[in-house]
Amino acid sequence: MTAGSVIKSQTIIFIEKFFLTAKFYSQKFQWAAEKFIGILGSKLEIDSLKLLKNILTVKFNMKPHVIIYTDGGASPNPGTGGWAAVLYSPVHKAKREIYGGERDTTNNRMEITAAIKALEALKTPCDVDLYTDSSYLQNTFAKKWIYNWKKNGWKTTSGAVLNRDLWEKLLELTKIHNVTWHHVKGHADDELNNRCDELVHRAREELC
Repeated sequence: MTAGSVIKSQTIIFIEKFFLTAKFYSQKFQWAAEKFIGILGSKLEIDSLKLLKNILTVKFNMKPHVIIYTDGGASPNPGTGGWAAVLYSPVHKAKREIYGGERDTTNNRMEITAAIKALEALKTPCDVDLYTDSSYLQNTFAKKWIYNWKKNGWKTTSGAVLNRDLWEKLLELTKIHNVTWHHVKGHADDELNNRCDELVHRAREELC
């Protein structure tokens, strides 16, 4: 065994122990560990992404981490609408943009559709941080409204839950992916949220 292979072997053992420790801390610590390992792997000419996938998904049963920004809207409401999402992988440093539209829809349907399309675009189960400027979308999951709706036969005190068809699709996707919902202020200084807004406008314009 060469000196180089010994170093690589010892490095892999170190990485495994490092992630074993990271698993019991916050997600932010895990993500920092991912970035560190990617750099270390490239310096030692190790296939760091393959190594990461093995450690994360097999040894520690951890899913790949993806950051998603979504947005949607209709003008007028109801009217021609668009949805958009930006997906970003911190490990791969890769970004993907998707968008689309419908001619007769509402703001809420487009916001929900954006989240559905984004999660459907993921090829494997992931740990997702999803950012939306829709308080309605975020609170539906963060405050667990959707579970009460389902328990009560998709009814509230004011009547049937609107957009049930979309909520049911989104609920099924959250069983595949571990989604943490975040609210971001719209039309402010968040680059990716603003990018989603631009794509929503593009989607609507392409239908006009």
